[in-house]
Amino acid sequence: MEICEGSLGGYFIVSVSPLHYSKGKLAGGIYIVHDISELRVREDKLGRSEQQIKMKLENIFSPAGKIENLVLADVIDVQVIQSLMNDFYKLANMPIGLNDLKGNVLVSAGWQDICTKFHRVHPETSKYCIESDTKLALAATPKELEMYKCKNNMWDIVTSLMLDGKHVGYVFSGQFFFDDEPTDHEFFRSQARKYDFNEEEYMATLNKVPRLSKKAVDKGMAFLMAFTNTLSQISYSNFKLGRMLGERNALVNALQITEENLKKARDDLEKLVEERTKQLDKAYNSLQESKERLAEAQKMSHIGNWDWDIMTDRSYWSDELHRIFRLDSRKLAPSCKEYLSYVHPKDRGYVENAFNNTIYGKPYSIDHRIILDNGQERTVHIQSEVIFDEKKIPIIVKGIVQDITERKKAEEKIQILANVVESSNDAIITISLDGIISSWNKGAE
Repeated sequence: MEICEGSLGGYFIVSVSPLHYSKGKLAGGIYIVHDISELRVREDKLGRSEQQIKMKLENIFSPAGKIENLVLADVIDVQVIQSLMNDFYKLANMPIGLNDLKGNVLVSAGWQDICTKFHRVHPETSKYCIESDTKLALAATPKELEMYKCKNNMWDIVTSLMLDGKHVGYVFSGQFFFDDEPTDHEFFRSQARKYDFNEEEYMATLNKVPRLSKKAVDKGMAFLMAFTNTLSQISYSNFKLGRMLGERNALVNALQITEENLKKARDDLEKLVEERTKQLDKAYNSLQESKERLAEAQKMSHIGNWDWDIMTDRSYWSDELHRIFRLDSRKLAPSCKEYLSYVHPKDRGYVENAFNNTIYGKPYSIDHRIILDNGQERTVHIQSEVIFDEKKIPIIVKGIVQDITERKKAEEKIQILANVVESSNDAIITISLDGIISSWNKGAE
C-alpha cells in the first residue's frame, strides 16, 4: 500500500494484490485506488488552525497579559469544537451554540430555520431573540443551567463558560419545544400575520422545530455541562501554559543565563510542553469517548445492565433494564429477592441457584422466563461476572439482561418445522451441487 499524488492533482492510496489461476500460477494483479484528497485538505486546514492558535497564544499569553483581556475565540479550536457539536446534534437532535460575552456566535449546530430565516431577521422579533440572549447570558452561573421561554414562544437553555472564575462565554441550546406540551399554532399564525411572514413557509419551519422530552433535555444538558467544564479547563490551561512560557522566556532574557543553564531550561520547557500536550490529548480523547459512549448506548439500547452488591443486596438497573421489566426508572431498582419474584415459577429454582453460586464467585449465563406486572410472559438471557476485593472475596456482581422473546419464538418455529420434516412419510433429502446427499429424514430411509 502506498500514498501517491496524481499528475492532475489530488492524493490517492494505492494497494496491489496478486491474482492467481486456480492452480496457483500468477495471472496478474488487482489494483485498488482510494481517493484521500479531501482528507488531506482537512489535515492541511487542521494544521493551519493549530499554527494560528500557537501564534495567538504567543501574542496574548505574555507575562503582562490579564485574564480580563482574553478573547474566547483565541483560546479554543473552533473547527474541532464545531465538529464535536455537529456530531452531538446528529446524535441528540438538540440545537447548540457557543457564544462569547459580546454575543458573537463562535460555533453552532442545528439552529432552526424559524429563527435564522424569520425571528432573527425581522427587526421586531429579533428584539425578542436579543432579549433572550441577554437574559440567559446574565443569568448563567457556573455548574448550573438556566432555562427560559422566549417571547417567540420557544425554549432556550444556557450554561456559562468560565476561565479562572471569570465569565468568558456560554453554551447555548435552543430553540425547541417539549414533547409533552401542545404547540400553540394559532399564536404562530398570528405572528406570521402580524410581522408579514409568508404564513405557509413560516408554519412549515415551525413543524421542523425539535420536540424533546424533559428526560432527553436533562441528559443532553448534563453532557453539555461536562463538555463546558472540560472546555473551560482546557482553555484556561492554555492560558496558564502560555503565561508560564512567557515568564520563563522573560527570565532567560533578563538574567542572560549561561549556555549550560539555557540548555537545561530548554530541556525543561520541552518536557513541560510534552506533558501538557499529553494532558490536552487525554482531555480531547475523553470528549471523544463520551461521544462514542453516547453512540454505543443508542446502538445497544435493547440491552440493559445491572450491578448487585452482595453484602447489602442493593442493586442498580439501567434505564433499558427498567424498560424490559416495564418498571418506572425513577424508583429504586429491585433487589435480588425482588428480582426473583418476576421469574416464572418453573424457572425460579435454577435462577435462584445461579444467584446463590455468585456468593462463591461463580459467574453464570442462563436463559429464563419472566412474568411482568401486567401478566405478560417474556424470555430473557442474563449473564454475569463477579468482582472480588483484595482478599479474593466476591463483593459485586455485574451483568446484562437481554430480552430474547422474539428469538426464542423464531427458534420454536424452526424446531416445529424440523419436527414436521422428520416425521413426514415423504422422502425429504438435501443434495449438494456435486451430487452428495448431506441429510435425509425417516421417510427417505
